[in-house]
Amino acid sequence: MEGDRRTRVRALAAEEQWTEAKELLETSPDAERDIEWVALAAEIEAGLGQHERALELYQRVLDERPRHPAALYNRALVLVDIGQFEEAVSDLEELVEVEGELEDTLAVLAEAYLGAEFYVPAWLCARRWEALAEENGARWSARTIAARALDAMGRRDDARALLDEAILLSREACEERDAAIAYREELS
Repeated sequence: MEGDRRTRVRALAAEEQWTEAKELLETSPDAERDIEWVALAAEIEAGLGQHERALELYQRVLDERPRHPAALYNRALVLVDIGQFEEAVSDLEELVEVEGELEDTLAVLAEAYLGAEFYVPAWLCARRWEALAEENGARWSARTIAARALDAMGRRDDARALLDEAILLSREACEERDAAIAYREELS
């Protein structure tokens, strides 16, 4: 029964039906004791916009399992959302040590570096993310962050050149490409 309930809570969370997921989770007798339930509860609280509660729960998970991949990643997402970029960087760098360079992790890490004004790491991370990106939109997002980092470093010409080259090489339309082109126009 508990396995079925956990599966259902995860499905509701995946569908972003946060209220229903929380209600079902709260009926589990293991919800307070089982660390995986606590991690799931933290994800649900984050989905409900309860950032402080989510951070408390993620900390509880990480106190018990310091290198818990989902807790590190999801806590970093919450930290980015609330503008605590340096703390997010710490979690994401730890996650890279645990899991290696994964596209989703590098995407959030590049954004966190940029938010923390760590421009050289943001640029390097964005370029690595671009190399790993499987989707065209993700590659464009990575290029834009790399260009923003270069611009913040006072290297506006390099930022323009990076985007100009990408625009010439990739004509496949997507929202992220349009955003990169709009940013390129800002750089003029």
